[in-house]
Amino acid sequence: MRTHLYFLLLTMGISATPLRSNLAELQTWLQQIYQSVDMLVSSIFYFCSMNLRIETPVSAD
Repeated sequence: MRTHLYFLLLTMGISATPLRSNLAELQTWLQQIYQSVDMLVSSIFYFCSMNLRIETPVSAD
């Protein structure tokens, strides 16, 4: 999902900004988005794993 978003934004950015300086700015911006999304996804997975509760029976009988 993140890769698809990255390539979609990159494609849109390349077609909209043909200058090299703008491409460098776009790359920096996309890297920041990628890092933010990666951190968000990691936080969500951590939160979910902390809140998962596995209940086991008191006896195996």
